[in-house]
Amino acid sequence: MGVAPFILGDHAEFETRRLTLEFKNNIDGLISDIEDTESGKSYGHIDVCVCWSQISDRFQGYDISEITEHNIEQREFPGTTHLLHRDGESHVIQVIMLKTVVEMINAGNIKIGGTPALEEGERSKPARGKRKCF
Repeated sequence: MGVAPFILGDHAEFETRRLTLEFKNNIDGLISDIEDTESGKSYGHIDVCVCWSQISDRFQGYDISEITEHNIEQREFPGTTHLLHRDGESHVIQVIMLKTVVEMINAGNIKIGGTPALEEGERSKPARGKRKCF
């Protein structure tokens, strides 16, 4: 869930610039807002979208792709799980899809706090007497 080393460069800490973040229930809502000329929202001015998930599989004029080992170098911010591209534009909106993050935690792919990632047999059920936390 981190960023590629070349994004950080020689900096010891991750620094942010002035960013525009959008918080939405789903990515569909953001695309709807961008397409609504009366909303005042512009695709090129949004840097990061934090949302739960997506409802539609396809969006006319847009492409949303999951971060994988093939495009990991495009992740600019820690936690980014998806990239939202708009046809004909070079700007990319970094998307943090919380449903994906929770799925990664449940699968033991993300270590939280000082606790080690779960062993294979422990992933599907919480320990006796303990509640699963996110």
